[in-house]
Amino acid sequence: MCIMRHLLLCLACLMASTATVSAKSKPIFLNNLFYSVNEADGTATLVKAPPQYDYYNDIRYDSLLVVPDSVSYEDKKYVVTEIGDSAFHYYSKIKNIQLPSTIKTIGASAFYKSSI
Repeated sequence: MCIMRHLLLCLACLMASTATVSAKSKPIFLNNLFYSVNEADGTATLVKAPPQYDYYNDIRYDSLLVVPDSVSYEDKKYVVTEIGDSAFHYYSKIKNIQLPSTIKTIGASAFYKSSI
């Protein structure tokens, strides 16, 4: 009985973690920035550009990076609440950033080797 309860608990944890992972979408490109949107809670995270992009030639950032408070995608509005891990690392052209009050989390190394 104890083994069955333990197995059910592990299965429930696995299902919860899978639901959390699947709530985030593949990166979408809007207004020269990449986002992952979470349909479940209506939030968006700024994320690192996918590896198929040439960071220095395909994507242009001005010296001032303005992060919007929300983005619209497929007729739904998402509040930008997070800057993901390594989102802008090695973007040396970015010298200043303007963040909205909606940002709650800035991920590890988000601006590593940038000029911020």
